[in-house]
Amino acid sequence: MQKFVGICLALAGSAWGQSPTITHVVTTGPFDTSFAPGTTVYIFGTFAHPAAGRDFTINVGGQSGGINVADNGVFITAQIPVSAPTGPQSLTVTYLGQSSNSLPVAIAQYAPEFGGRAVTLSGGNAFQFGPYYPFTHNSTSSPCLKNTFL
Repeated sequence: MQKFVGICLALAGSAWGQSPTITHVVTTGPFDTSFAPGTTVYIFGTFAHPAAGRDFTINVGGQSGGINVADNGVFITAQIPVSAPTGPQSLTVTYLGQSSNSLPVAIAQYAPEFGGRAVTLSGGNAFQFGPYYPFTHNSTSSPCLKNTFL
């Protein structure tokens, strides 16, 4: 019985200590691959689960940053480090000191994204759908309607 428990603990320890594997990365907005310093991304692959975001780091072009959320064993949410250099770079994820494979990414100076939700819901049993306005005026925060950008 002691041998069985020992083998189970050894296998569990080796599975827990495995390096993460990353397969692809997309933005959290339109799920594209237009990245810039500061872009929030979903990184897909194989990760330890359950795990805390503080146990992971992201490295892009030699610049490191923290992981926002260790969502599950399939993807994590992170931000491209704001100091990441532009051009072709390598992205890696580190879990408790163990680095993943390298994934090539292109970092642009700017990569504007439209964020937010498509609709807003309010009410109890009868939901009210609110309109989606991707642009707002800087000074008033009111929605920009069609042909009102000037």
